[in-house]
Amino acid sequence: MQKVLAFKHSGRVVWRKAADEAVILDVETAVYYSIDGAGQRMWELLGESLTLPSIARVLAEEYDVDTEKIQNDLAELAARLRKERLLEAVTPRDDEKRPACAGRKRYRRPEFLKHGALSTVAGQTEDFSE
Repeated sequence: MQKVLAFKHSGRVVWRKAADEAVILDVETAVYYSIDGAGQRMWELLGESLTLPSIARVLAEEYDVDTEKIQNDLAELAARLRKERLLEAVTPRDDEKRPACAGRKRYRRPEFLKHGALSTVAGQTEDFSE
């Protein structure tokens, strides 16, 4: 029997939820990524040491789309995140408690984007205060 994998966010990333998007920074490479649509919620759940089937079940309750579509998109996203070293495989949580459903939403296929490296120019700063 093949062991079912679960995932957690890599120790090399920091991330924040920004509106309907997850913005992820690889602190080792200074490259940042964004995931929108249902991918933002997928990213959140992928950080909880849950298996892909468990995550797909949660998402099927939250989004108005069939489970097979979610499973395919989730597997594709997880593979891309692992390739970029943003996810690490872990032993699934023993309890596999399902996170609470946040209510049904319209499903938008995740869009995973890789952006350029962040860089700073010596002596220049930007003021983001209002």
